[in-house]
Amino acid sequence: MAAIDVEILKVRAVISAWATQQGIQPPTTTDNNLKTTSAFQDLGDKMRSGGDHAIVARELIQRIRLTRSAKLGIKDPGEEPVRPDGVRRAYIIGSIRHPAEVELLCRI
Repeated sequence: MAAIDVEILKVRAVISAWATQQGIQPPTTTDNNLKTTSAFQDLGDKMRSGGDHAIVARELIQRIRLTRSAKLGIKDPGEEPVRPDGVRRAYIIGSIRHPAEVELLCRI
């Protein structure tokens, strides 16, 4: 059996990028304590407050597309699908918090 190319995608990175784009300072500590976790959960709630409860998953899907593209040597896939190349790949996403995000990821 062929090896699987595994990528781990962090929800915190998506939320942190969104916060920075909004002019909000995300937690910068690498500590994985209750205070940091709560701060990221609050930012995630704020990110979803615009009505798109699956926005974190949408951003993760885009990161998967870009990661797949880069592995295929495609600099900018635009709106085109990124076709599989036969390599087995797995994308591991940790810390999904909202049921709408899980639903979207399962549908895709």
